[in-house]
Amino acid sequence: MREASIDEYSFQVGPRLAQVLGIPVLTYARKMELKDGEIIVERELEDRYEVSKAKLPALVTVTKDINQPRIPTLLQILGASKKKITEMSPLKPEVGVETISILAVEMKRKEVMVKDIEELARVVQSEK
Repeated sequence: MREASIDEYSFQVGPRLAQVLGIPVLTYARKMELKDGEIIVERELEDRYEVSKAKLPALVTVTKDINQPRIPTLLQILGASKKKITEMSPLKPEVGVETISILAVEMKRKEVMVKDIEELARVVQSEK
């Protein structure tokens, strides 16, 4: 997947904001459509696409496939420099998140050698 997150790649900003606002969240949207007071999104997952919908208002996080950015003209760039900037204070969530550590999952191999498919089946069955 091709997304970025400035919250140490924990991807919590959208879902946590939606929780604070009390609205549904749809993540990893690559296409969106509004229809009859609902938002329908095509979500990009690791190995497939999924279509989900939610009643409005809703919060949607998107991938870069959501649109094709326009290249601004020189006049638009100069005009943007004259626009008024409105400063807003951030929301203060009731509960904060503190990152204590970031660890990778430890992988251990069983180191089981089998000679044929029947022995493999016995090993797999004994693991259940």
